[in-house]
Amino acid sequence: MWLRECLKDDYEEFKSELVPKAREIVANKSANKDEEFFVESLSNVFSEANRVLKSDGEMIFTYHHNENEAWSVILQALIKSGFTVAGAYPVQSEMPNNPHISDLDNAEYDILIFANKERTDEEITLTELRQNLFFELQDIISEERERHEDLGQADLGVILRGKCMYYYSRHYPNVFSDGEEVDIDTALDTVDSVIEQILEGSVNLPQAIDPLTQSYAALYQRGAEEYDELNKHLLAKNLNVSDLEDEKLVKGSRDKKVPVTADERINYIEGKLNKNGKGSDSLLDIDKVHYLYHLYKSDQNTVEYLKEWKTDDLEALADFMADVTDDERYESVMEMGLQQF
Repeated sequence: MWLRECLKDDYEEFKSELVPKAREIVANKSANKDEEFFVESLSNVFSEANRVLKSDGEMIFTYHHNENEAWSVILQALIKSGFTVAGAYPVQSEMPNNPHISDLDNAEYDILIFANKERTDEEITLTELRQNLFFELQDIISEERERHEDLGQADLGVILRGKCMYYYSRHYPNVFSDGEEVDIDTALDTVDSVIEQILEGSVNLPQAIDPLTQSYAALYQRGAEEYDELNKHLLAKNLNVSDLEDEKLVKGSRDKKVPVTADERINYIEGKLNKNGKGSDSLLDIDKVHYLYHLYKSDQNTVEYLKEWKTDDLEALADFMADVTDDERYESVMEMGLQQF
């Protein structure tokens, strides 16, 4: 409420000593304010900013949220109100010893978002957008690393995402796939896959492997990371550290997040199987590999599960886990299945 001290005599909105909760733009189910309310209300704010902004002006604001799903909501509001996302940059917002976050797994960084009124009527297909991005990002990476020699890969991922959304929002709504307009979530999925392919190509897994498994595998290869570093890597996949924690894929303190091993996850996976069965959509690819690994280690028959689960993609994941864990039993799981069929 520090603004109130400066503005209370001139603006009605700042006369009250308390924040006017009834008019607050939030997504809060208990207040009967859902995501649609949040997007529409925020779009109204951005639309008014767009109306008063000069044609060559820029709108700049910081965005801080521990749940990265809100990223797409911000983009929806920006793009629907006529803005083009010109760029996004991570900046430190809190010191590590800040009492507000010191004991919490919250992001210490803001995302600084630049938006302008640049638009084009030129149509583009999603395939063309993807191809253009793939080559454009190579140049952007070189430029950013030249300017900032100590730029981390996670920070680079945030920057690349903002650059990618520039191309989509600049053409919006004239981005098409099979004759249909491409929505923001589909565009984000495409952007994320391009960034992942470029930044984490060393995690050589099939694209069909689910995003949580891909993120777990990438962390296993990189090794232990601080919360913020991991969170910025996940931002490129529209995920959050809590998404991995909910699936018992990572553990540890804020200073050191590490992947959870197959042995540590087995009770959680068995709970999923007992509740939903081995054909459940709730099972991640890594759940299947971890469970097969557990069966193999404990001399149990894997045939029943391999008949349901065995694919080339899952075999590639098992091979990857064998490499990063230096445990050949992951490979043997799939080889044993071949002998038993």
